[in-house]
Amino acid sequence: MGTPGEGLGRCSHALIRGVPESLASGEGAGAGIPALDLAKAQREHGVLGGKLRQRLGLQLLELPPEESLPLGPLLGDTAVIQGDTALITRPWSPARRPEVDGVRKALQDLGLRIVEMGDENATLDGTDVLFTGREFFVGLSKWTNHRGAEIVADTFRVRAGPALGGKQRGADGGQKGLGRAALRRERLRAACV
Repeated sequence: MGTPGEGLGRCSHALIRGVPESLASGEGAGAGIPALDLAKAQREHGVLGGKLRQRLGLQLLELPPEESLPLGPLLGDTAVIQGDTALITRPWSPARRPEVDGVRKALQDLGLRIVEMGDENATLDGTDVLFTGREFFVGLSKWTNHRGAEIVADTFRVRAGPALGGKQRGADGGQKGLGRAALRRERLRAACV
């Protein structure tokens, strides 16, 4: 058995965003974020940064907290990265779309090739995407639609594979297709930023 992370590349950087006060003031509640202890969240954020630096040896890039972006610390929603390519997502909620700006700049500064979604009908949250080292799995949901999954496939040159999961319901209650799509690519290696 290999070492942890073997075959999935080596990470050199970690990108995090500070915890804004607006996350605790209820502005995050609309997205299903329960009330939280701001001081505790900020302490835990500091511990996370320290562990990324000291235990994992990563260079830490920290975006400052932005009060207008209460969910800004959820950076996993803003980009999908594989190799030297970063797909900047288009969050479902218009209020979350400005979150990608700081992430885009940080990833550009790291020299990654930036791909924009471009299609105004596409939505994608990065946390709906799983890359196994060989396959991309994209969960279709309220936050990620089929067009968003297609853009993942186009960006990383993967082919659509068999769908998994249950049926997704349309606004009229009818079935709109399968709930999750599997996207595959042979001999794909993951690389962390």
